[in-house]
Amino acid sequence: MTAVFLDFDGVLFNSVKEAYLLSRFAYKNINPTEEINTDEYNHFAKLRYMITKSWHFYYIWESISGNIREEDLPKLINPEYKTQKCIDFDKKYIDCREKLMKENYEFWQNLDTPYDIFYRIKDIAGKGKQDYIILSNKEKMPIENRLRQYDFDNIKIFANSELKDYKNKAEFISEYIKNNHIEKSFFVDDSIDNLKGCKNIKNLTTLHAGWGYVKEGGLSQTEVAEILENG
Repeated sequence: MTAVFLDFDGVLFNSVKEAYLLSRFAYKNINPTEEINTDEYNHFAKLRYMITKSWHFYYIWESISGNIREEDLPKLINPEYKTQKCIDFDKKYIDCREKLMKENYEFWQNLDTPYDIFYRIKDIAGKGKQDYIILSNKEKMPIENRLRQYDFDNIKIFANSELKDYKNKAEFISEYIKNNHIEKSFFVDDSIDNLKGCKNIKNLTTLHAGWGYVKEGGLSQTEVAEILENG
């Protein structure tokens, strides 16, 4: 049995636009359907690689607004700096997404766009030779909706509710490989920290996605797709 573990945001889908609009609303109260500020959006996209939790976006906006220094961001996006303002921001962010999905689904549906590799992986998964597994800190329902939109149901999803009891993705992967007797596996993520945590897991090859939310480096979509196709 071969298993392929995949991150969702930054590997299969580009969700920068959704994150920008939702977090802009949470920080500035600007309706998510309002026009994007290009300079602001580009600044936001440049910093996106630092984010693993939605409340972290609060500090991204603090940086964009000039209230904190950009070099202080790595220190601030840690649990010890999750203040009440971060908690309130996060609730507005999540509530805004849920409201969009209920009241303006067509708009929300078109915010995230698949990377080219998504279609390559969908094709490979359809052949049934490998077990494909999404690991994401997002809620499960938005992921399911997005995959359903592109008729991709031949894949397992372990999202926030399933991963919350694990220290990190590495711990989950290690347990999954052991419990399912996986002889060979791959983990594709754009977070170098997530990949480094997996360095001692037996039967696992890590692949750094260079097209997602990365500062620099990584493999191309074509390179990763070819590795997965060849198993």
